[in-house]
Amino acid sequence: VYKGKYMKERQVAIKELKIVEDDIEDKEEKVREFIQEIQWLHYAKHPNLMELIGIILSPPSIVLPFCEYGSLFDYAEGKREKDKPNLSWILRLRILIDISNGMNYLHSLDPPIIHCDLKSPNVLLMSMKYDDEIVCKVADYGLSQFSVGRFLVDSKMNPVSSAPEVIESKDISIKSDIYSFGSILYEV
Repeated sequence: VYKGKYMKERQVAIKELKIVEDDIEDKEEKVREFIQEIQWLHYAKHPNLMELIGIILSPPSIVLPFCEYGSLFDYAEGKREKDKPNLSWILRLRILIDISNGMNYLHSLDPPIIHCDLKSPNVLLMSMKYDDEIVCKVADYGLSQFSVGRFLVDSKMNPVSSAPEVIESKDISIKSDIYSFGSILYEV
C-alpha cells in the first residue's frame, strides 16, 4: 500500500495488486480477489465501510481514502507510533459502534453480505476523536460473499478471529462475522 494524492489535495492510499509470476494458481486467485474487492467497494455504500475512490489499470491498484492512524490492530497490539495518541475507553466504544454499524449495513442488505475476514487489521482508523462523524471503517472485502445458498470459505482465513465453522470449512453465515466481531471486542 502506497500513500498518494488525488486531485492534488486529497491524501489517498493506493493498494497495488502484487502477483508472483511463477505461480499461475496464486495469480488467478489474487486477480479474482482483487476484482471482487473492487465490486464490494463499489456496491457497499456506508460511512463505516471503506469506499472506492478509483482504480488504476497499470499497475492494477485500488485507490482508497488514506487512514492516517492505520489499523486497529496496530493500536491493540501496541505497535502505534510514539506520537500517536492512546485509545481512551470512550474512543474504544465508538470504534466498536462504528464497526457494528458497518457490519449491520452489510448484513441488512438483500441478500446479506458476509465479510468473511473481519479482524482488527481490517478496521482502519480515520480519526482519534470519539465525537467525529467517522472514527473507523471496515475494509478488505477480498473474501466477502453474498449469503445465498451453500458456500465454503477458503483456507486463508485467520484462525484467531475466525468462527469454528470457518476453521472447519463448514458453511458460514452472518453469525461467522458476529463471532469475528467478538474477537475484536476481546482485543479492544
